[in-house]
Amino acid sequence: MVLDDRAVQKNGWMLCIASDITSLRAHGRTVRQDRDQAIKASYTDELTGVANRRFVMARVDDMLATASTETTDVLPSSTSTISKHQ
Repeated sequence: MVLDDRAVQKNGWMLCIASDITSLRAHGRTVRQDRDQAIKASYTDELTGVANRRFVMARVDDMLATASTETTDVLPSSTSTISKHQ
C-alpha cells in the first residue's frame, strides 16, 4: 500500500476513503457463471445435453495438437539370433 504524503495531516491525522466493492465482486461472479453456461451451451445439444459436433471437433483438434508436439521414444528392436548347438 502506498501512502501519499499529502493525505497525512501535520498533526498525524490521515484521510482515508473506502469503497464497498461487494456488489462488484458479486457481479463479477455472475458474469463468470454466465460465461461458463454459455460455453457449456455451445458444446452441448440443447435438447439431449449430449456433446455436439463443435465439442467433438475441438477435442480432436486438441488431441492432434498434443500428439504433434509430443515426441515418442522408439526403442530399437532387439534381434535375437538363435544358434544351433552342434
